[in-house]
Amino acid sequence: MKYLLSFFIFISVHLGGYACDCAFPPKTFMTSISQYTAELEVVQIDTLSSAGPYKHRPLLLTKLKVIKTFHASTNVDYVWVSNPGDQGCQRGLVPDFLGQKYVITGVIVEDKRYDKWINNSASMNFLHVSICGKRVLDIIENKVIGVITNDISEKIMKKYDRLMKKDELKATAYYYKAYHTKQQPNVAQTMPLEVFYEFMKQ
Repeated sequence: MKYLLSFFIFISVHLGGYACDCAFPPKTFMTSISQYTAELEVVQIDTLSSAGPYKHRPLLLTKLKVIKTFHASTNVDYVWVSNPGDQGCQRGLVPDFLGQKYVITGVIVEDKRYDKWINNSASMNFLHVSICGKRVLDIIENKVIGVITNDISEKIMKKYDRLMKKDELKATAYYYKAYHTKQQPNVAQTMPLEVFYEFMKQ
């Protein structure tokens, strides 16, 4: 047991940013902010199947243009995000269309493994996004949407759990109203993009 614990500590220390512990994950984007945070736009989606580094499953690589950085010591014009993640702790990104925009926080690393599959890959800067916490926000019609400072859905579930202990029918009705009708509460925060810019300066 002593040797097993020592091995775990050794691995955790030497993996550094690649190790993850989701026992107490950050609950909002603002508490999840990592070394690199930027507004990004999808400009390319490449799918590598049997020709890629993974022989038994396709790999989706998404190229994103850096529009604006908020917390960044590294200056790059483009980053890539892979899905599924190469590490067990890395979140993937599966965009639906080119031009889709996000605010994402993570760690930038240079990854050369995909050079022979992607043209013009002189600098393969990958944004590693942890699965722990709330690391990705959507940008739709100049509004930032997601768990920015407050997880509203968590409050809904807590109220649902309280109601379930007293009246299952009332709990079910509340849950349905919260998520399935026009009267549903805003389960994700919405913030105008310019307001979000100012908020990130604070």
